[in-house]
Amino acid sequence: MDELLLNAYRFHRFEAVGNVYPARKGYRRHNPANEALKAARRDVAAYAEALAAGDTKTASRFRRYPRTSYPAVCWQPGKPGIAFVQDIDGAGLRHVGNVEAESHGGRNTWSNRDSCGWYSDNDQSETIFGVVYQLPGRDGKARFVAGYASAGDCDGAPTLDFGTIYSENMRGDFYNESAQDLEAARDAARAADSMAQRAAEDEREYQAAWQAGSQFAGLAEIVADNRKAALELLAERRKAATAGNGVTFQAICGAIRDKVESCLAEIAEARAERKKLKAGDFISEWLPGFSTHDKRLKSAFNEGAGETIFPC
Repeated sequence: MDELLLNAYRFHRFEAVGNVYPARKGYRRHNPANEALKAARRDVAAYAEALAAGDTKTASRFRRYPRTSYPAVCWQPGKPGIAFVQDIDGAGLRHVGNVEAESHGGRNTWSNRDSCGWYSDNDQSETIFGVVYQLPGRDGKARFVAGYASAGDCDGAPTLDFGTIYSENMRGDFYNESAQDLEAARDAARAADSMAQRAAEDEREYQAAWQAGSQFAGLAEIVADNRKAALELLAERRKAATAGNGVTFQAICGAIRDKVESCLAEIAEARAERKKLKAGDFISEWLPGFSTHDKRLKSAFNEGAGETIFPC
């Protein structure tokens, strides 16, 4: 792993999540891991570009260094018991395994793949998968927590639910049993798979709403571009009309009329599509219908549109 990229990722991951407060301005809340990785890559690219130009002062602005003050666990606002774990060892955790999607705690529960989970994007290129971690034992019991991680996360840091502890007696003959074979760990795996599925569904829905908003904005550009083109063509027709050559004017007028009609048709089509998008009527493999009552999805649509279409 590139040390510059990893340090920059950890910096932005902490900034996006925080320890107590909501995500800060400039970060998309729905997938802080992916956004942190994108921001980290921008930092590394800007750093290299500045160095190549001999501008060490600018380069220093984009060089992120390891911190010694990162909290091991960052609790999530409004989600009791849920935390993003920055430092696995510091939190006293041991990775038991990744969870295969829809394994239901059966024989094929555990997976060595980091793409074993649920698709979290419309292109089916990224996944969110369940994970199980083991807490230090207490009163002779093995203890486990469930959570999920993203295949796009730079260092695999998970989000875990510490509000529910899955425990099992480890006294006697159970002491040497593999953690993955314990029923408590399998119970945690079932919960982890459910958490990963919900997180992936939330992400897909958010992306679908964001993409609809982005399409809404793109259609506005089509309207503006065609309107500008039509006005310019009409101005050209007025110039031709004053030139005094009737034959030339008729030829130009016919060509301009056809182009203006084409522009107007595209404007009408784009406006009709914008109207459908605003009403929530758009086709998506992952989100068949868009609820204008869902504040989270309205926020995603607004973000993609670059303006407030739906008051949240």
